[in-house]
Amino acid sequence: MRIVLFLKYIPSRGHDQKSDLLWSAIDGLTGAGFDVVLATQGRADPVDLPRMPLTLSGVSRIGFRVAKGIASRIGWRVSVDRLTKWETALAIKAWTRRNNDFDAVVALCTANHPALLGHMVAKLLRKPLLVQEHKIYESGIKTVDDISSDYLEALRSADTLVAVSPFLADIMVRVGVRRDISVIPNALSDEFFQAPKVRFEFHWDEAGSSGEKLFVYGAWTRWREIKRVDLLLKAFKEVYSEHPDARLIIAGPIEPESNASRAADYIRRSGLESVVRMFGPADREQIHQIAHAIDCNVVPSDYETFGLPALEALAAGKPVVTTRCNGPEWLVRDERFGRCVDRGSSAALAEAMIEVYNSRNEFDCDFIRSETWNKFSRTAVSRQWSEAIHKAVSKD
Repeated sequence: MRIVLFLKYIPSRGHDQKSDLLWSAIDGLTGAGFDVVLATQGRADPVDLPRMPLTLSGVSRIGFRVAKGIASRIGWRVSVDRLTKWETALAIKAWTRRNNDFDAVVALCTANHPALLGHMVAKLLRKPLLVQEHKIYESGIKTVDDISSDYLEALRSADTLVAVSPFLADIMVRVGVRRDISVIPNALSDEFFQAPKVRFEFHWDEAGSSGEKLFVYGAWTRWREIKRVDLLLKAFKEVYSEHPDARLIIAGPIEPESNASRAADYIRRSGLESVVRMFGPADREQIHQIAHAIDCNVVPSDYETFGLPALEALAAGKPVVTTRCNGPEWLVRDERFGRCVDRGSSAALAEAMIEVYNSRNEFDCDFIRSETWNKFSRTAVSRQWSEAIHKAVSKD
């Protein structure tokens, strides 16, 4: 069975923050026996799978580039966008005329354009469209009027529409996108569940004072405003005051730079320099190592749609403390996996972190890892995609 898979971008393996997530989807589909052709309007690193071209070639491409260059210099941004859409539509029509032996189109929507382009291709091929929604609705979408009309049309016309968590599916139904929204979660590579070949070594300037083994909390993401690194630091300060053997590692870039400066200043003013490590940007292998080396992951976000860091920690058999931010609390489904607290309260977050510290010997790492594998590994999620695609094709 042959499918076109639309992505926001096509990353190389290993370095990009979402490369494991995206490649788990790609590898899961190819491993399930699908012949996959990739397509994107975003960045595309060199990969060993065929790609669908979304630009013209030869003289036609040169003509469009010249026209867009002139429009850009004049400042006609709308014209540039229209020319880009026109070129993309012509490239897609030309390609589908030569390549029409496909069974389905799949769009993974961490942006709008995978569904928009997937909708166009599915109509031209007269094949089913399956869309997975991954974006945050809660903070910016109150009704369907807040969704662009062309994107809403793509979502509503999809033969199968799934969300990455039941919380996102519920919000989409409540907003009015459509009622028949099911769930297929993000997947994590099977390899991430295994211990890394190189163990991550923590080096702290200050040793624990009580003779207890250091207890390391870890948090990693692209730290934007909604990810709440400020809340995490305030909560950890409370934890450390009660448990001097606690440590914290924060990985990933903090954006914007003003937030990074405020975080560094808070650490300095609070006297936490020797017990909080700002790791900075981390590649996939480093995140793999950190996830397996820490004792507890913390997700302090105001908004999430899924919570990939929580999944990565659970895959390593580590408990998670998360806010109820419409994503990770689905992963931390009971206290065997960690703790969930209301968002926005550093006191509540600190209390949950202390609970995990005090209960550290009660968590069954093998159980956490096994249960997470059964629902969220590449192997498990690829079965869900395979069933959904075969069902959509059989109805076509």
